[in-house]
Amino acid sequence: RRGRAGRVQPGECYHLYPKCVYDIFAEYQLPELLRTPLHSLCLQIKSLHLGSISKFLSKALQSPELLSVQNAVDYLKVIGALDDNEDLTALGHLLSMIPVEPKLGKMLIFGAIFSCLDPILTVVSGLSVRDPFLMPFDKKDLAESAKSQFSHREYSDHLSLLRAFEGWKEAERDGGGHEFCWRMFLSAQTLKAIDSLRKQFIFSLRDSGLIDDLSDCNKWSGDHSIVRAVICAGLYPGVCSVIVSRFHFTLHFDFP
Repeated sequence: RRGRAGRVQPGECYHLYPKCVYDIFAEYQLPELLRTPLHSLCLQIKSLHLGSISKFLSKALQSPELLSVQNAVDYLKVIGALDDNEDLTALGHLLSMIPVEPKLGKMLIFGAIFSCLDPILTVVSGLSVRDPFLMPFDKKDLAESAKSQFSHREYSDHLSLLRAFEGWKEAERDGGGHEFCWRMFLSAQTLKAIDSLRKQFIFSLRDSGLIDDLSDCNKWSGDHSIVRAVICAGLYPGVCSVIVSRFHFTLHFDFP
């Protein structure tokens, strides 16, 4: 077994693949630098005062494409993490200290600033792991019906996630967490991962000096209008509005 070989005692693990799959395997895995977003890395380069982002990355053994680097830099400028000279802004300094992709880090920062941190912690943690809502193929209708109970007719996946997590925490306190997950088609493992990530993000925010007393950061946690605004601000520019008419709908994008 993969989980035992080499860990409990010396051993071997065998994987079986169809020949057609084996034949297209690359000899080596693509370097992480070429297969992951560069936004967080760009922030780290600037926080360590390593000079130009593109020049520094060009020195890598297998450097990313210049277009990928430029897109990452442009994105960081759009969200306000870098200025026109590619220097870190105040927001950029904070984002470089939070171990999460910039758009989610920005959401956490805004959640602290606008005193609705607790629900934003849950949303960001939920976006950092897999979807906790289970959709069994043979019970898809039941699962969708269970999920709809968390929407409260607001049609927001983020707020549905928030209510699902809060419902699970309440059930856990009463000793019924497992039954709640089974009944509402939720992954207990994912919800526990969200709970753990929330604590990690709190430590990161404290280390950055952004928060001290959590009670001061949750004055408006119950106001979902503010929570939605913070979510939208964090996800910007990846947002759009839906314009509905009688016969069709249109997606409207308004970027700078």
